[in-house]
Amino acid sequence: KIYTENIDNISKEKYEKQYNNLEIINTHIFHDRFIIIDNKELYHSGASFKDLGKKCFAITKIEDNSILKELLNKLKKIL
Repeated sequence: KIYTENIDNISKEKYEKQYNNLEIINTHIFHDRFIIIDNKELYHSGASFKDLGKKCFAITKIEDNSILKELLNKLKKIL
């Protein structure tokens, strides 16, 4: 799933016609970027991925499972 506020309906529809392995959900509750793998691993980045490789930035693994659980609970409330 991708939770974002930066996708227009046309782009979303085009993607969904080509691929059915990803759900895109519009929301504005997050500024930073989070990557959750299998609801078990959490990574964080404050920088946008659109310019990935142009400048140095970090993606950090969050080891505290309570943060992962809190984030997953917030995401459940969106649906």
